[in-house]
Amino acid sequence: MKRSMRGAALLAAVLVAFSGYGSRSRAEETANGTPEVSAESAILIEAATGTVLYEKNADEPVDMAGAVKIMSGLLVAEALESGTLQEEQEIAVSGSAAGAGGMSAFLDRGESYPAGTLFDAMMMISANDACLALAEAVSGSAEGFVQAMNERARALSVAPVFVNPTGHNAEGQAMTAREAAVIARELAGHARALEAAKVYSDTLVHSDGRETELVNPNRLVRFYSGCDGLATGSNSTAGYSGVFTAEREGERYIAVVAGARNSDARSADAQALLDYAFDNFETVVAIEEGKGVARDVAVTGGRQKTVHGVAGQTCRLVVPKGSAGQITKEVTLFGTPEAPVARGAELGELTVKMEGEVVARVPVVAVEAVEKATVLSGIRAMMLCWIGC
Repeated sequence: MKRSMRGAALLAAVLVAFSGYGSRSRAEETANGTPEVSAESAILIEAATGTVLYEKNADEPVDMAGAVKIMSGLLVAEALESGTLQEEQEIAVSGSAAGAGGMSAFLDRGESYPAGTLFDAMMMISANDACLALAEAVSGSAEGFVQAMNERARALSVAPVFVNPTGHNAEGQAMTAREAAVIARELAGHARALEAAKVYSDTLVHSDGRETELVNPNRLVRFYSGCDGLATGSNSTAGYSGVFTAEREGERYIAVVAGARNSDARSADAQALLDYAFDNFETVVAIEEGKGVARDVAVTGGRQKTVHGVAGQTCRLVVPKGSAGQITKEVTLFGTPEAPVARGAELGELTVKMEGEVVARVPVVAVEAVEKATVLSGIRAMMLCWIGC
């Protein structure tokens, strides 16, 4: 198949990570500068750090209908990546898969399709039949796949309730916008999933020559610069939901919208959120892991008298555009370490501040090990000093 803002309110938007088309042409904003979102719940995050830039009823469990396929998609993407499932592996469509109902690629019962083709259909048009066929192939049954969905969610420290792989006719299904964003961050890390989800239209050719035209219900993949996913869903009681992501010049944001009144409102809300992110924020690296921050830290009783301290982690900050110059850093050592000192041992911390307020603390660690001094090492050091002096 083929945001500049100043003061304490600004600071509240800064968060750290260690090792984000519609009727409105631009983001409509409220008096305080945040986007106007009509949907019942929503959240906007920066993908690499998880920084929350906007939220509305983000912890209210809702039925997101077919948008739950972000979890189904994650499991299948992981299976493809691990080799558990092969792209060209032929998967026979069961009767239950062929009769899934809802969004469909019109797969024939008993016909076999490559796993990659089914994944494309699922990620592109939210095809329930393709989703069920893949679920059965990955876990042996839809029930086993649902168990895997809930287990994978717990591993991500979220607890949505998944009832079936597709989200179609799933009474009791519940997921919050925040939970959806967590799962979407994970899914957006799989290039194969984005490759499939960003396609707007395509044709699926069946073995008998019959063709099915596929059109992505996510209009932003066609009309919004950088949009490459991720999933949409709707039903008569829950309204219209979607998980959207876009990347420009290395900056990726994820917008989750749930309970919009129609597909136009869903798209408009998602665009408003993404516009707000791209127009107002940027990600900066305050310090990189391994960067020297404390030279010649004195060591007591060691074969070496000093050791260098480096940043133990990379610190990324999502900040209002143009405010990176307000970031300051300060090193505080815990005292004089006594040998032996292990490589990576904490020597102190690097405090990262924004407008004078602490926004992150990074450990300062020893760049190398310092062994405890012995009598022989002491004599050797004296001799080297004598020769060198």
